[in-house]
Order: sequence, then structure tokens, then C-alpha cells
Amino acid sequence: MGRALIRRSTVAVAGTVALALAAPAAAPATVAGVLVEPAPERLLARDAVRVALVGLSTGRVRVALQLTGAAGGATLRSRGRIVARPTGSVVRLPLDGAARALLAGCDPLVATLRLRTTRTVRETATTLQRAGAPCATPTVVRSAPPAAVTAGTPGVATSGGLVDLPAEVVDRDLALLSATGVRWLRIALDWERVEPTPGAVDFSRFDRVVDLAAARGIRTLLVPTYAPAWARRVPSGPEPRSAAEFATFVGRAVAHFRTRGVRDWEIWNEPNLPRFWGPRVSPRRYGSLLRPSAAIARAVDPGARILSGGLARTVDSSGGLTALRFLRGVLRSGGLGDVDAVAVHPYTYPLRASVPTTDRRNAWPDLGLRPDSVRAQLRATGRGRLPIWVTEFGAPTGGVDGVTEQEQAAILADGYALARRSRRLGPVFWYANRDLSPIPGDRERSFGLFRFDFTAKPAVAAFAAAVRRETPAP
Repeated sequence: MGRALIRRSTVAVAGTVALALAAPAAAPATVAGVLVEPAPERLLARDAVRVALVGLSTGRVRVALQLTGAAGGATLRSRGRIVARPTGSVVRLPLDGAARALLAGCDPLVATLRLRTTRTVRETATTLQRAGAPCATPTVVRSAPPAAVTAGTPGVATSGGLVDLPAEVVDRDLALLSATGVRWLRIALDWERVEPTPGAVDFSRFDRVVDLAAARGIRTLLVPTYAPAWARRVPSGPEPRSAAEFATFVGRAVAHFRTRGVRDWEIWNEPNLPRFWGPRVSPRRYGSLLRPSAAIARAVDPGARILSGGLARTVDSSGGLTALRFLRGVLRSGGLGDVDAVAVHPYTYPLRASVPTTDRRNAWPDLGLRPDSVRAQLRATGRGRLPIWVTEFGAPTGGVDGVTEQEQAAILADGYALARRSRRLGPVFWYANRDLSPIPGDRERSFGLFRFDFTAKPAVAAFAAAVRRETPAP
């Protein structure tokens, strides 16, 4: 549900707290074909939550209400299929212990209403507010607002192993980056590293990197991603089995890192690639994960800046989808939810972004030059004013399609020059900070600005020049 359509609604009931999913603004809001209204029947009772459904065609439907907060989650389900009537139906969802604990607390919650018929699944999510809850005054967390950005603001997307390195090595890496003048760092916040077993939550390895970066004046964009083995939908991929469980992790992370000044969040990394999702990617399931995750992040930190997951350059094969086809699927299946920007990874190597070509290896035109570009799709769905962030862009100096170190520097300079002339484009994060291996010919480990031995490639000077030239977009 978009915030333009909805105002929040809460009603107090004697002896307990009442919750409402959403209230229509001027007229009832239609979400995925389901009308929801703040009718009296939709209040929290002592033993159950009642949900009123109107606008459904006649038939049998299963109803599930997922409650998600930073402290955990619960799912309330209808007992068997209920009969849906065009004139309206009221569903009673019994409370269990987990749901009672969430509803008795004071943390922000996200409610995801899911309706399953024999042929379709429809869902919507919104933030719950409370009335009359006996909550203590929350502690005021003083954190810096999200940093101002301009078109082409340079940042660095770090390689995945940074958080596992010894502190002195991390600090050396950050010192080299700081010398270029960079003020943005993108780090993947792997759920599998934070909570390898249920309940064993440990952010310490990420705390160390965020703190070391902050000490050098570098802000962090965190990317919650990759479910641990115990929370996966299938063993062969990191897609979560439950969007509510993942949203709980996101809420916990936002609450934790807000105290360290982190206000920028990108929900997942490259969900259009099987490697980073599962055997077959799914725009619908990713959208169902993004919307409650963005909602709980916003509830925990109303001033946070939230991005959709960066979409990779690829082709429609082997279970993956192109960035444009995947985005189209997300928009058709329910939309992006409450995000502030769309993230894309428009790699162009071995080509330069500004050189006109029909070669699809140059993904930069996907941002706005092609008829079905990201910008065109956003305009067609009423989200045309959303900025596009390039949260990965780079070129390897080894392996298939690898380039020389001199050409890597040229690709970097060309990309940032093009970005500075672009409208509604946000920061551009170069991937990566340092090579992961000294072995020649290893493409995936040779994207760094710096070589494995910490010596600078020519791209370092080009990147520092891009930082110095940073100017507002025209």
C-alpha cells in the first residue's frame, strides 16, 4: 500500500489494544483486488484478531495474518477455508502465545494480510499503530540524518569478505579508501553470518567495520541479504522461507545500527540471479519480501532511506531474469512498497557506458535510454520521481571479458562522467575496494581498485578524481 492512499487508524478497546490494518483516505483502497476497511470487526479481541474482508468474489479462501516486529514474528491462520461473500466476510484468527507477546509489546509491527484461493495468492502489508498501549516513553536515539546525495556521488561497494578480515587489515583497507576522499561504503549484511543458528544473533563483525569506517568519516549503506541454512526456502539457495522472518531480521538490524549512525538500507542483493536467490528467481516472492521489510525498517527508523535490491546485468536463462524483466514482474505483482530509491547494477565491461551500442553487455542504457528502461517502468506505474542508485558498477582486470588496468580506469572515469550528467540518478558505488586474490585470470576476484597486495591500480587515481569532481546534477 502506498502512503498516498492510506492513513493509519487505531481504536482503543477496553482492557486491551486495538489494531487496524489500514484506513482508506477519501475512498476505499483496492490492494491486489482486495478491499480492506477499518470496520469494528477488525479489532483485536481478547482471544482472536478479527479481519473483515469485502470486495471478494464468492468462493473459499484461506486467510493468514503475519505479524512482524524487531523482536520476532507470528502467523495467525484461519482454521480451514472460509466462505468469501461479495457482501463481506469476517474471519476470526485465534491468537497464539507468540502473537500475544508481540501485541502486548511496544515495538512497531508490520501486518501482512495474505489470501489464498485455489488459483491465486493476494497480499498486502502495512505498519500497525496502537492506541492506549501502556508503553514507556521510548529512548531518543540521536543519529545523523541520511547523507545528502547528488547524481554520481562516488561510493565503494566492498567485497564480501571484508567483515571476516582481522581488524588491522580492515583498517588498512579503509585507510586506502579514505585517502581517495570517498565518503560512502556499501556492505552486505549477511543474515547467515549474523544468526547462523536460531536466536544466536551477533552483529559484532559488522559493528567493527561500520565503526572503523565512521571513524574515518565514511558512511555505510547496509544490504540485509542471504538467509541462513535454517531459514531457507530450499537448501540450494539463500531465499528466505518466510518474508516475515526476514523482515524481523531487517527490523532488528535497523534498530541495532541506527545507534551507529546507519540510516541507509538496500533490501537484498541481486535477487534476479539464482546464485543470490535460489534455483529459480521470482519477482513475486521478492516483492513479497521487500514490502514488509521496507515497512518494518520505516517503522523502526522513520527517517531511514530504503532502497530496493540492486538488480544485476544478466540474461533470461538458467533460472535468472534480466533486470528490466524482473523489475516489471515486481511492479506487476504488488509494487515496490515504501522505498525511497531503486537500485541497479548496470555493469558495462568490457565496454564503456557512454559508447552507443546494441551490445547488451552494456547495461547502462537500462537505466533510462531503452523503451522498457527502469525509468520508463517507474513512470508507467506512477513512481517516476524515484531516484535510481547504482549500487554496483565496475570492471575486472582478469578472466573472461576482463580488461587491462588502464581500461578499467577509463571505464570508471567514463561511467562517473556520464552519471554526473544524469537526472534522478543517485550515488554510484564502484565494485570493489581490493582484489580478493593474487591469481591472474580470476575474474570474480579482480574487480578491485587496489590489487591484492594493497598496491594501487590506475583506477585509484581516476576514482579520486571523480570524488573531487562531484557536483550537483543540472
